[in-house]
Amino acid sequence: MQPQKGVLHRIPSDGSNTPIISAFQLLPSNSTGLSSTRAILFIGGMGDGLLTVPYLSKAASTIDGSGWCVFQGILSSSYIGWGTSSLEKDKIEILQILEYLKSNGFDHVVLMGHSSGCQACLKVILDVPKGKRAIVNGLILQAPVSDREYLTENVKNLKMLNEEAREIFQRQGSDAVLPKKFSKKLFKTPISAYRWLSLTEMNGDDDMFSTDFDTAKISEIFGKIDVRLCVAYSEYDNCPKGYDKSLLLERWRSATEEGIWSNKSKVIKGASHNLERCGDGGVDEFLEIVLDFLKEC
Repeated sequence: MQPQKGVLHRIPSDGSNTPIISAFQLLPSNSTGLSSTRAILFIGGMGDGLLTVPYLSKAASTIDGSGWCVFQGILSSSYIGWGTSSLEKDKIEILQILEYLKSNGFDHVVLMGHSSGCQACLKVILDVPKGKRAIVNGLILQAPVSDREYLTENVKNLKMLNEEAREIFQRQGSDAVLPKKFSKKLFKTPISAYRWLSLTEMNGDDDMFSTDFDTAKISEIFGKIDVRLCVAYSEYDNCPKGYDKSLLLERWRSATEEGIWSNKSKVIKGASHNLERCGDGGVDEFLEIVLDFLKEC
């Protein structure tokens, strides 16, 4: 990997001078990017940290000169922190970054989530009144998969593990860290009883993109989105297996209010979960979608 030029912005916590989160502004090698007033704020998924998602650097170069720039939010849930964190905490920290960007002259922001970062970005849109996130003009969901369905397909004895996690939750509290046998199922990351159940149980806080939702449940989620929305699903994403991803996008589109869904949304042929193993073609197609979508925001 080539070195990445950028500016690290330390975000004050709750008005104090002690930074606990940060936002990294990616700059192409031949650009300062500091005159931009519009930003993509990227939030990664489980285990992601600074520049671990491979298309970010190319995204910054692609949109350079368009009046937009790319920031990556580094939250307390980044790297292995996701296992003992929550979407609620992500929401609070994303709002801190948005407030920082607003106070530094940014008037347009598009939230871009990757994988479980999609849940965090969507949480902001669903929970926070428009007036308190006025600079958010769009939402991009890249690889918005169902963690519950993935774990159901890939973790043996999940029902028994959930019962044990629920018992620990009730006896020791939501923040209780589960035994190592649980973390071995999820990237060897320490995980709390709350986060495990949020990810594995139907209608858990993280359960936003499952294919077995009925129309009413989908409308409860996608019908409440009030900013322009673009969804990029990867053809070879490993979840859900055997489900028509184009049909899934159509179900989501049908639930949105008029004027919300972007026709740039699509299933990217040949693409993997984070676009890492699909060559430049898949990445270029996704970034073309992003560039076109920004014109709508």
